[in-house]
Amino acid sequence: MGDQSRASNVVDGFLNDVPRQLRKPKERLDAGDAHGVRLQAHTLKGVSAAVSTEALRALCFQMQEDAAAGVLSRARSLLPRLEEQFELLKATLKQSGWVALPDQESPHSLYLKPSNLMLG
Repeated sequence: MGDQSRASNVVDGFLNDVPRQLRKPKERLDAGDAHGVRLQAHTLKGVSAAVSTEALRALCFQMQEDAAAGVLSRARSLLPRLEEQFELLKATLKQSGWVALPDQESPHSLYLKPSNLMLG
């Protein structure tokens, strides 16, 4: 498998999995589960780091730290910013030609266009 195909698989998996991953901390916050919030934020931080999305990774780190300290109100306040950063990432990737929306029926599903990847 070439670099372009590998990058396509990694980023495509990330883009399609993050919406589900963003719901999990909210569910744990609603349950008052600080440990669960910390674990979910840690998981999302890891996948964000794997695709070099520093802004999203930093917010996940902060949520993880807030949950570890038991400050769930502050962790909850980060949810809109997490979602905003993910939307900015999707828009940037689309604008740069790295991804395309496949059709209007599934607006949350993005696909990489491997022909546009520039790997060195």
